[in-house]
Amino acid sequence: MPASAVNLENQSVIRILESALGCFGRRGFDGASMSDISREAGVSKSLLHYHFDSKDALFLECQLHLLRNLLTQMRGLAAVGNAGIHQFDKALEQTMDFVEENLEHILVVLSFHNAAHHSETVITHMERFTQEILSLINEALHNVLGPLVDHLAIPPERLARLLWTLFNGLIVDLAFATNQDARARVRETFDDVRALLTPVILGETN
Repeated sequence: MPASAVNLENQSVIRILESALGCFGRRGFDGASMSDISREAGVSKSLLHYHFDSKDALFLECQLHLLRNLLTQMRGLAAVGNAGIHQFDKALEQTMDFVEENLEHILVVLSFHNAAHHSETVITHMERFTQEILSLINEALHNVLGPLVDHLAIPPERLARLLWTLFNGLIVDLAFATNQDARARVRETFDDVRALLTPVILGETN
């Protein structure tokens, strides 16, 4: 996995990330300022900029922070039982639960793309962000599938890309779901895809 650009052992960094998630979730990418985040985290603005060179970098690191929390759950899932196809199925369900529970924070990424996609600096950060996400998914696949990861119908690296694309689409659908019925239909779509995907990716080993 690529090394993180920030020191995740530093308590100030963790406090900044948690505060920034709240600010971005409430105010969006454009509405949240570095001053707001430093004040909410209880750190100086100079310390904030020491750890994060721009709001773009901080925003993407917040998204990775969410996903690392999800990976921690995936590690726990693999630890409580034998790795295998049933754990993979549970991991998919936990991931969807995680998306729904953290949707307010995750949806901010849409405003970020609209606000900053012309910046070369942002493009560089996005490339690192995407690679780390794929590495996190790949690690989760190895955790929950165990030895079965060597018998997938497609290599785990490609399955990671497929799952990332799937959840991106589900997140967009949830963004446009204006009521509980619409959200229930998105969840139904997820359940249908999961039912089709789980046996197919294992080919004849299922």
